[in-house]
Amino acid sequence: MATVSVRLVRSGMNQLPVAKSVPYLVEEPITTTSSSQQGSTAIGPAGQAWYGLNWRITVTGGNVWVKFGANPTAAAGADHLILDGQTDDYELSGALEKIAVIDA
Repeated sequence: MATVSVRLVRSGMNQLPVAKSVPYLVEEPITTTSSSQQGSTAIGPAGQAWYGLNWRITVTGGNVWVKFGANPTAAAGADHLILDGQTDDYELSGALEKIAVIDA
């Protein structure tokens, strides 16, 4: 069981993989289990507003698998593996994108 911190962040003006100091949207932490769970509030905005947004995912307490999409289901052994203590960034792929997580 891990805790996953999910944030949507906007890239800095220089477009390097650096987030602005204030998150675009902060998700409540998700406590993972052996079943896939979708985040409840962090979704990419509709229309063109998702351009320049990135997922910032921080994991504590265990390794997790992460999947993104319109209605994602995370699965062990597939998608993105994030190890305990890591923070990874992923660019949104489209509007209304969501996140799902599961224990590794």
